[in-house]
Amino acid sequence: MIELEVSVDIDAPIEEVFEFSTNNENDPTWMEEVTRVEKTSEGSVGVGSTFINYVEFMGKTFDDSHEVVEYEPNERMTIVQTTGPVPFKATYLYRSVNGGTRFSMQIEAETKGFFRVATPLVRRQLRRQFERNLRNLKSLLE
Repeated sequence: MIELEVSVDIDAPIEEVFEFSTNNENDPTWMEEVTRVEKTSEGSVGVGSTFINYVEFMGKTFDDSHEVVEYEPNERMTIVQTTGPVPFKATYLYRSVNGGTRFSMQIEAETKGFFRVATPLVRRQLRRQFERNLRNLKSLLE
């Protein structure tokens, strides 16, 4: 099991950060590993929404299905990845700080197959990836 938490302070209102980061169709603009997103459910983002993210990870390309399992506007969103080589649960947390927003991602991932043998490498790669993603998000929203 891999558990990670990364955070960034963004000089933007919490509503703006929440709206942008919970719209999975925006993922390719701030998540370097996501090349394309396909929404597979109807309606606006909320509990039960489903997506397929097309992802490049450690030199391989995967299509990862995930579902929103928790959605509290301007507070949190949790998604569960239901396919792919490293199934995970990601919780996005939002807190107002100094007129801006502290955005945190808590990740729980389970490695399997080849990735189980390489768990320490996967952990380092995921941390670097998520830290880069948060820097990208900060740059886009400030």
